[in-house]
Amino acid sequence: MKTTNEYDIKAEHFLSSNGIKFRATLSDSKAPAWSDNGRHGHHYRVTLSKGKQTKWTEPNYGKVHSPRLTFDFWGSIKDAEDGIQTVRPYAVLACISRDAYTPATFAEWCSEYGDSQDSIKALQTFRRCSAFAKRLRAFFTEAELEQLSEIQ
Repeated sequence: MKTTNEYDIKAEHFLSSNGIKFRATLSDSKAPAWSDNGRHGHHYRVTLSKGKQTKWTEPNYGKVHSPRLTFDFWGSIKDAEDGIQTVRPYAVLACISRDAYTPATFAEWCSEYGDSQDSIKALQTFRRCSAFAKRLRAFFTEAELEQLSEIQ
């Protein structure tokens, strides 16, 4: 995929400088849980991978980082309507850059996103997001997460 703008360049630099490989495979096998009206972009299976599993030293002493992270990602509705069946690394990285910092409690989640604490759907979304945040923190180092937040 050819890099065409400053955002794509930042994403490619982030990946290469941290030794991360990016792969997105068009799947279109399911709709996202958040889609109420049936409209959504193409479904991709995204894999980010590094070298071997690593146990980091200070300040992350003892923390083991996973060598691979695979997750579902939906591209934009506009891209789907325009017949675009690829997703650029920037689109994925920009979307997940804040996900590692999901609010720690459901009450904080509801306050930040304007959801009701009485909503089962909001609770289910919070739980999915919390689980994904944990996976992101297991894959990226804190330094990588800081760099990731700067590519936007």
